[in-house]
Amino acid sequence: MIIETKELSIKEIPRFNEIGFFPSDAWTNTQPFSYVALIKLITKTPEAIGIISAIVTDILSDGYTFEGPKSKVAPAEKFLSENRFKTEFKSCLLDWLMMGNSALWKGKISKGQSKEFYEKLSNIEGIEIKETELKEIIDEEANKTKSLKCAPWSTMNIEMNEQKTMVTGYHQIVAGEKTTQFTPDEIIHGKFMQFDGRVYGFSPMEASINVLTTLSLIKDVNGNFFQNGGVPDWMFILAKEMAGSPQVKKLEQTLRKYKSSRLKHGNLVFTGEVNPVQMNKIGEKDMDFRMLSIYYTGILALAFNMPLARVAAILGMEAKQSASGTDLSEAGYWRSISASQDYWEDLLNQQLFVPEFGVKIKFNRGYLNDQIKEAQRDVQMFQVIDQLIQREAVTKEYAKLKLHIPDRFWTGKWKMPEPEIASPFGGSSGSPGSTPKNSQKGTAGQARVQQKKNEATKATERKEINNHEVNEVEFDNLVNDFVKKSEMRKINWYIQDGKYNFSMDTPESSYSYSIPVDEISSVKRQEWISHGRNIKPPLEKQKLKNELDTIREQKQKIVDSIVSSATREIDKNKEKSVEEIEKNKTKLKKVIDKVDKEKESLSTVQKIRDKVKKEMVENIQSAK
Repeated sequence: MIIETKELSIKEIPRFNEIGFFPSDAWTNTQPFSYVALIKLITKTPEAIGIISAIVTDILSDGYTFEGPKSKVAPAEKFLSENRFKTEFKSCLLDWLMMGNSALWKGKISKGQSKEFYEKLSNIEGIEIKETELKEIIDEEANKTKSLKCAPWSTMNIEMNEQKTMVTGYHQIVAGEKTTQFTPDEIIHGKFMQFDGRVYGFSPMEASINVLTTLSLIKDVNGNFFQNGGVPDWMFILAKEMAGSPQVKKLEQTLRKYKSSRLKHGNLVFTGEVNPVQMNKIGEKDMDFRMLSIYYTGILALAFNMPLARVAAILGMEAKQSASGTDLSEAGYWRSISASQDYWEDLLNQQLFVPEFGVKIKFNRGYLNDQIKEAQRDVQMFQVIDQLIQREAVTKEYAKLKLHIPDRFWTGKWKMPEPEIASPFGGSSGSPGSTPKNSQKGTAGQARVQQKKNEATKATERKEINNHEVNEVEFDNLVNDFVKKSEMRKINWYIQDGKYNFSMDTPESSYSYSIPVDEISSVKRQEWISHGRNIKPPLEKQKLKNELDTIREQKQKIVDSIVSSATREIDKNKEKSVEEIEKNKTKLKKVIDKVDKEKESLSTVQKIRDKVKKEMVENIQSAK
C-alpha cells in the first residue's frame, strides 16, 4: 500500500483491544477491574508483600548513575535529590508490581502561569520584555519538569479517543475530591506486562487473585479457631462419685493448686476412679491447610520468577533443590531483575532525562555473574580471533562481529604482537617464572641436576643393601614411629605366593615383613593397608625391567643399523664424488692445454701482423 500523505489516517493505525471500552470523560471509571479491592487483598497477604518488597529492593538497592557530560549530570542529580526520587520511584514500583501499572507525574509550569508571571513583571516600572522573548520564556519554562511524584494507580484512569487508537489523557478520581486531568506528556505510564494489545498493563497479582483469596481465608480459619476456641484442656470423669461429694471437691482444690506455673509438671496422688479426657489438642490434623498454603506461596514466587531459596523460610523443608538448580534459578531471577531495570531505564530516559537533561540514567547491577562469564568468553574468543587474524584467515570486521564491539568504540585497528625475542643462550626466552629445560640450562645447572639424580640412585641402592627382615611386633612399632607420624611416608605391600609382603623405608634403612594371607589378623591387615599403597611384586618389576632393557637393546641395534647404513652410503657417495672430481680435473686440464695452444697460435699471428705492419711502414717511408 502506497501512502502519499504525510499523516496516516485513522484506519491505518492499529486499535487497542479494549472491548466495551467507551470514550471516557472526566467522571468515568475506565479501570478493567477494582484495583482498590486487589490492593486490600494483597495487604492481607504477607507472603505477597514479602515477594514484592524483595523485588523492589533488588531493583533499587545498588543505586543508579548517570551517563553524559558532567555539566549536565549535576542538574539531573540535583533534580532527583530535591524530588526524593528513591521514595517516589519505590512507590511507583510497588504499584507496578501489584497492579501491573504505575504512573509518575511530571510537574511543569503551565503556559497560563508563565503568562501571569509576565503580566506581573510588566507592571513593574523600568522592565520591558518583548513578545518574542516572552514566547521563548514561556516555552522554555513550560517544557521543564519541576517536580516528580508517584500518582497512585488505584485512582488513575486512562482516556482514549473514539477510534481507540491513542491515549488522549489520564484523570484521577479520588472519593470526595475534584477529578484531576492530566495530559499524556505529564504522566510516565509503566506497564509490567502488555497482553493482547490492552491499554492497561497486567500483573501476576491479577492472575493470582484466587491464590491471594485462599491464603487470606486459611489465615482467617486458623485465627477464628484460636479466637473462638473456648474449650477446656482436660475433662475429669468420676463415674462413681456424685456432684459435690468430698472426692470431687478434693480434686477441684488439687487442680486449682497445680494450675500455678510453679507447681506444673508435678505428680498427683488421688484415690478413686478418675478418667481424664483431653479436649483441646492441636495436632497435625489442625494444620490441614499447611501444604496448601505452602503450594500457593510457591505459585506466587513462581509468578515473579523468584527462586525457592528466597522463600525457603516459608516453604521450609518442603522446598528442596540441588545446588545446580539453585544456581540456575538464581541466574534466571537476576536476569528478570536486569530486564526490569532495562525497561525503566528506557522509559525514564525517553520521557524525562534525555529530552530535558541530556543524560541517561543507569541502574547499577548487583548480580555480576553473567558479566564475569561474558568477560571470560571474550578473553577466550579474543585469543582465537587474534591467532586467526595473524594468519590472515579472517578480517578485522570478523573480530568486531564476534566480540560485539559497538560502532562508536570500534577504531578498525588491530595491532599485531611484537615477535618473540630469542634468548641469548639459544631457544625461546620462555614465560616469566618458568623453569628452563635442560637444553636451556648452563653447564653448572645440568651438573647439579645430574648430581641429585646420582644421590637419589645411591640412596635407593643403599636402602636395598640395608634391607632388614623384622617380625610383626618390630614392624608394627616402625609403623607407629615413622608412618603414622608422617603424612608422606607409606607402607608398600603386595601379595605373592600366598603371602602378604609389607615394607617401609626410614631415612637410613628399609624394613620388610612377610606373613601368610590366612595368618594375619584382619584388624592389623586393615590398619597397615589403610596406611599403605599396593605395589607390583619384585619379580614383576624385574620382568618389566628386563623387558625394558630388551626394548632398549633392540632400539639401540636399530639405531646402530641405521647409523651404519647411513655411514656406508655416505662413504660410497664420497668415493663417487672423488672419482668424479678426478675426472673433472682431467677434463679441465685438457681444456686448459687447448686454451694454452690457442693462446700460442694467437701470439704467433699477432707477431706476423706486427712484422707485416712494420714492413709496410718502412716501404712507405722509403717511397717518400
